[in-house]
Amino acid sequence: MRYGPKWTLIHIWSTACSSCWRDVSALNEMLNPPSSKLVVVVIVINDTADTIATFSHLYPVEFNNLLGGDWTDGQVAKAFDPIGVPMDVIIDPAGHATFAGIGEGSLQSALEYWKGLALQ
Repeated sequence: MRYGPKWTLIHIWSTACSSCWRDVSALNEMLNPPSSKLVVVVIVINDTADTIATFSHLYPVEFNNLLGGDWTDGQVAKAFDPIGVPMDVIIDPAGHATFAGIGEGSLQSALEYWKGLALQ
């Protein structure tokens, strides 16, 4: 997956994951407005547009989500084989995964990793 000359963060989550709920406000803040240096792709698995809308009444989701399908045989499961959510992957401009994290704190760790690279 390439997004041109930019770094890419892929964030995979589910509304059924209580650890994922903590990332919603951080993603809202981070993506409004979006970064000019980091492309962020947010993918939700085991959810539908309806479950996201219902979830948004409790935790406002102010960013776009790609629907990743089912946990076991959806497109995201086939591409990333996640063993848990939230899951974060950072991809460099050449298309190489340089960071992968799973579980609570994964998003924060991914962002700290990327910021460390950006400062070099």
